[in-house]
Amino acid sequence: MNAYLQNTFETDKNGMKIILENKGYSSTDDFYKSKGSYSCFKTCNSWVNTGFKESGLKSCLWTPFDFGLLNKYE
Repeated sequence: MNAYLQNTFETDKNGMKIILENKGYSSTDDFYKSKGSYSCFKTCNSWVNTGFKESGLKSCLWTPFDFGLLNKYE
């Protein structure tokens, strides 16, 4: 899972993730530059679900909502 997550972020010349300044929901969170794109069909839920699949963990067929993923790990 760690390798999958690390591989989805764009990094600078020092290998550090690139923060998108002033793009978080609040002052306590951040968004980062990534490889790939976001859409109504490719969401944060599908990003996590793909990570689960690639790591051999329980995953969903389709993930329009987070509860499908969260219910796998109650």
